[in-house]
Amino acid sequence: MSKLQKTQQAMPPPGGFPPFSFRRLMGVWGKPGWSLKITAILCAGIGLGLHQIKKTQKSVYENSREVREFYFAMLPILWAENDRKILRQMVRNREEEAELMKDNPDWIVGESVYFSRHFPVNTQAHCDAQDIYPFESRKSLFNRMIGVSTWI
Repeated sequence: MSKLQKTQQAMPPPGGFPPFSFRRLMGVWGKPGWSLKITAILCAGIGLGLHQIKKTQKSVYENSREVREFYFAMLPILWAENDRKILRQMVRNREEEAELMKDNPDWIVGESVYFSRHFPVNTQAHCDAQDIYPFESRKSLFNRMIGVSTWI
């Protein structure tokens, strides 16, 4: 027993142990203030922009509706004017046909080749430019179709 040493108990250092934090460290909760401010400004800007887009869409729709109503109101007048123009051209075509075929005694001016007495109601949907202007060159027909004036 003499070989056994006497154990010494560990005691705190003189003056005691330093303070010890026993709470769990969770980090910083939430976002910093500047990011919240930027988010609020962006949301407000996007909201104002969407409101402006909606307002613009509404005014564009109203303008297009007004143009569409005007077009629908003018459509019968435009059709009638186009029909009058086609009939005037058909009279000129008959005069030119009579001039061209005056030497052929069997030819009847203005008679349909297809023996049909039907005249379409909406002539611009059924007539081709070559049907309306049969005695004109291809170049002048092309100019008529794309709207080139002859006096320019």
